[in-house]
Amino acid sequence: MYIKHNALTIASAEEGDLPELEALYREACGYLKFDTERPLCPPAQCLSGGELPMGGTLANYDLLTIRVGDTMIGSASVYRDLPNTRNVRLLSRYIGQPARGFGSGTQAMEMLRGYFLSTNYETMTARVPLRSWGALRFFDRQGFRTVLELKAPGDIAEGRFGCVELGCNLKAAALRIKNTIV
Repeated sequence: MYIKHNALTIASAEEGDLPELEALYREACGYLKFDTERPLCPPAQCLSGGELPMGGTLANYDLLTIRVGDTMIGSASVYRDLPNTRNVRLLSRYIGQPARGFGSGTQAMEMLRGYFLSTNYETMTARVPLRSWGALRFFDRQGFRTVLELKAPGDIAEGRFGCVELGCNLKAAALRIKNTIV
């Protein structure tokens, strides 16, 4: 996969990206340590399909890099055709601390939505930790407004916060940019 808009590029990860992906992974583990229900997959394991859902195939999985120019600012992973052939699931996403607050995450999400809409997908889903108010607001602004599942095991006293799976109808979501798909 390769998507480019202005200076932002989203591309399938390769072995040569591992050092930068590992640095982002270490940062993300510290930032998302409260999400005990979904531990992050190490990048080397992700490249070999470590994040596949039960019964999933590597052909439907993609670990992505997000760059501004030559600088990797984030990563994401997606799984296509789950639970049906018109859905793509955003398994993980992370924008590094120095790049947050400048619209890169919003632009990357718009690019992903546009790409998958142009390749005949109808919906995108994402699991969001309930503790992360900022992430919940972000996904709401991106059109993820359908609650598909709520998981709230244990209680907050145990350090378990739960998560919500949200859905976005790609056709209904406002597409504000045109992607260059190569």
